[in-house]
Amino acid sequence: MTVLPLWWDEASGTPPLGPDRHALTTDTEVDVCVVGAGYTGLWTAYYLLEADPSLQVLVLEQERAGFGASGRNGGWVSALYPVSPARLARDHGEAAARDQHAA
Repeated sequence: MTVLPLWWDEASGTPPLGPDRHALTTDTEVDVCVVGAGYTGLWTAYYLLEADPSLQVLVLEQERAGFGASGRNGGWVSALYPVSPARLARDHGEAAARDQHAA
């Protein structure tokens, strides 16, 4: 069974952005090669081209764009630090604990 990102139409199983791309089977020369077409990879390619439209940018993805954590709501960023301030102070000193809390 193919696992599709949540936002794709599960009834049809068809991605909204067109058909699968063919595998890269020949050597190619580019200015920048981005490995991974998740949020980070796609935004990297986008902003590189915005900064310099003359660049040749290639994005490589083993599966489909957004296949990994970007397509599964698994690429989380949290402001919660998994260690208490008391533990940080005990292990690294009070100044380090204050700095971490402030950050």
